[in-house]
Amino acid sequence: MREDPEVVIVEEGAPEEAPSRGLLWDPAIGEQLQAVLQRVPVGSRDTVRGEALRILGRCLPPGRIGRSRTGLVVGYVQSGKTLSFTAVSALAHDNGYRLLIVVAGISTPLLSQSTDRLREDLSAEGWWGPWRSFRSDDDEIVTGDPSQIQASLDRWDDPRADGEEKKTVIITVMKERHHLDRVIRILERLELAGVPALIIDDEADQASLNRAVRDNDESATYQRILRIRRLLPHHSLLQYTATPQALLLINLIDQLSPDFGEVLTPGEDYTGGEAFFHGSADLIRSIPPDDLPRRDEIPDAPPPSLLEALRLFFVGVAVGRINHSKEVLNRSMMIHPTYRVGPQAEHVLWVRQIQNAWSQLLKLDDADLDREELLDEFFAAYQDLSTTDEGLPPFDEVARKLPFVVSDTRIEEVNAREGRTPEISWPRYYSWILVGGQAMDRGFTVEGLTVTYMPRGLGVGNADTIQQRARWFGYKQSYLGLCRVFLPSEAIRAYTEYVRHEEYVRTRLRAHLESGQTLKTWKRAFIMAGGLRPTRSSVVAANIRRGMFRDRWFSPESPHADPDAIERNRAAVQRFLGDREWKPWSEDERLRETHRHIFTSVPLSSVQDLLLDLSCPVASDSADVNGILVQISDYLEDHKDTWATVVRMRPGITTARGTDEAGVQITELFQGAWPVDGEEKIYLGDRSVRSPDGLTLQLHVLDIYKGRVDRGHQIEVTVPTIAVWVPREMAAPWVVQEQ
Repeated sequence: MREDPEVVIVEEGAPEEAPSRGLLWDPAIGEQLQAVLQRVPVGSRDTVRGEALRILGRCLPPGRIGRSRTGLVVGYVQSGKTLSFTAVSALAHDNGYRLLIVVAGISTPLLSQSTDRLREDLSAEGWWGPWRSFRSDDDEIVTGDPSQIQASLDRWDDPRADGEEKKTVIITVMKERHHLDRVIRILERLELAGVPALIIDDEADQASLNRAVRDNDESATYQRILRIRRLLPHHSLLQYTATPQALLLINLIDQLSPDFGEVLTPGEDYTGGEAFFHGSADLIRSIPPDDLPRRDEIPDAPPPSLLEALRLFFVGVAVGRINHSKEVLNRSMMIHPTYRVGPQAEHVLWVRQIQNAWSQLLKLDDADLDREELLDEFFAAYQDLSTTDEGLPPFDEVARKLPFVVSDTRIEEVNAREGRTPEISWPRYYSWILVGGQAMDRGFTVEGLTVTYMPRGLGVGNADTIQQRARWFGYKQSYLGLCRVFLPSEAIRAYTEYVRHEEYVRTRLRAHLESGQTLKTWKRAFIMAGGLRPTRSSVVAANIRRGMFRDRWFSPESPHADPDAIERNRAAVQRFLGDREWKPWSEDERLRETHRHIFTSVPLSSVQDLLLDLSCPVASDSADVNGILVQISDYLEDHKDTWATVVRMRPGITTARGTDEAGVQITELFQGAWPVDGEEKIYLGDRSVRSPDGLTLQLHVLDIYKGRVDRGHQIEVTVPTIAVWVPREMAAPWVVQEQ
């Protein structure tokens, strides 16, 4: 009889985050996790195991009753997030979790895809083993019969039950209100007190969030997810996604705002944005403007770039058939012309006509001129692929295979034109051409995808939506040289910029989480190009501020708004000053005392530390400082030894500054030139006090008056404040949330 693993609580009655690793407890590795790891390549096992332990260790331990936690797990598109939550699920069973609810996809094919994978990887496909698996369209769920589920949950308390009899219940549910309602009805009929549960929301930024937040209301799916959470008195929710922007930008008090997180590490063979858009291989093709679809016009013939993409695909299929790759069981091409069904059908018709025409030509006699001309075009595609794949077989072998691979390829329209999106039975054919739109976006796996043809535009430019269309990412290292992606030029620019944004977010998130801090304290600030928006505005209640500092000054408008912040900033500046050595800014003896400043040079990272230490009590000021921090962090990635200039403005003198009539905003921080009316300016003004090279930080100390200094009354004294000059070379567009 197997003994249950020991569960070690890090600290009973612990704070939300344990001090060092952010763990609440140490899960024990048991048989189920070990079984899952046997399916993982040896080189990735330690990573998958370690991440599963950290993720579950930040969830509520199974013995602590009556609370909930929310965690964010960030992967790359097509990078194996399913493997991660499969490992976490196995570890959850090993440590006594009795109920697992997986919210999987917004369509039946996606529900089937997630359910089948989870059952297969957990060996939960039958009655044997420590699992009881249900789908939201199974009879027990549809009819609302809780008996089998309750029996499985109760068995954990039966001292006669051995390990195999203690079965964790898995319920996979489509992210759709009727399916969610069925699960809610089941949960309402269960006795769940004392039942440790885990909810896994796959693609958690899709549909789950409150789309009615700006109307002070709750959207349907959001309501139901909250209802499920309320019915589980002891649970943790894990939000899995490759595009976390929406989850990070919702209000921090939202019940779906994550408390903790984990940034997943992809396997060595993963090829994502870096490989396709920043790598050395020439894998991206720009679709000419004349080939792009127009809304009110259906072309008479397929565009030349589509024919080029098809030739590249068929040559790659022939290569795969010749090499008999056992690691890749399929070759596929994805055509994603638009979200509208009509143009999708047009592309299906074109591809079938092309397939038929080429099949007929390739069957002709070797001496036929039309056949010879077509083979010349295929040879050009072969030469193209040879620039990125040095292991191609001779073209004569490829040409002999072409008649068969062209005619054997299955063409499938993937949308709900017939009322339901078709499910792809991958083993039936080696090569597939899939034509569709949104049904092939988020969560849809295209097996063995080599060639993508996507002439659709960016739409409103939501970065997370655009990234989720990148189905061509994945574990493709073994056949990356056969891959090509055809995109409009604006999409190529957007994806190139998105990769920069994605890596910035992942790097900062990982560093923050590894320090043991909660996600509530992570600054919502990103590098993001001006043409993109982080996510759909309907789920974000707080203001989003965009900006970029380039050869201009920043100074806070209201550094005096909060007495507590003033006190914290005095201490922060004093710590920064320390025992640094200072030099006069100017030796001109004609300068007045109020024009005499001192300066020093410091590493740019020291300025970064000071800005992180300072408090800005007004949201707009805080957002701009966070934006500057984004620019500094981005610049330091490639310029780690950069120095900055720090100037103490008129040290020993407190400068009087007035505000607007309400006493809220300083009317002008910078002192002007002197003399005011003379021809020669001895002092050029505070704005001129900056280094010609690099970033300059000015430190000011102010007495603040309500209204004009000469007429108002003093409201704050010795207020520390800053001014920052950001040079052109540090320019980077950013998005910051005002919280």
